[in-house]
Amino acid sequence: MVAREKRKATAVLIDDHAGALKAACEIMKDEFEILATGMNGETALEIISISNPDIVVLDIGLPGVNGFETVRQLRAHGCATKIVFLSIMEDLDYVQAARAMGSSYVVKRRMRTDLLPAARDAMDGHTFLSPILSV
Repeated sequence: MVAREKRKATAVLIDDHAGALKAACEIMKDEFEILATGMNGETALEIISISNPDIVVLDIGLPGVNGFETVRQLRAHGCATKIVFLSIMEDLDYVQAARAMGSSYVVKRRMRTDLLPAARDAMDGHTFLSPILSV
């Protein structure tokens, strides 16, 4: 009997900083099938609506439509994709806004240690907050 390989969950990564985007791709590529990347909210909305990924890693401080507004628009259109916010901001107001949206929150300086656990938790229906953030 041939064992069937488990399908990787699909992901879209959006960040306006090329270095952070590249790092996130490297961190996630072994466990997630990266469908697409983008660098602004408008592109994110288009990519996500077309590809319907299991999870989106999304910067908050995007040019144009920011990450929070991107998620609001996605939810308004019935998109249930899991969201992990990735941000340089270590601000409790941002964290609380992310939590209110049912999303995880990873600070960029902890991306290497926190991004995969956050993505795994999101896929399991849980939220993750970088440990340095206490709410």
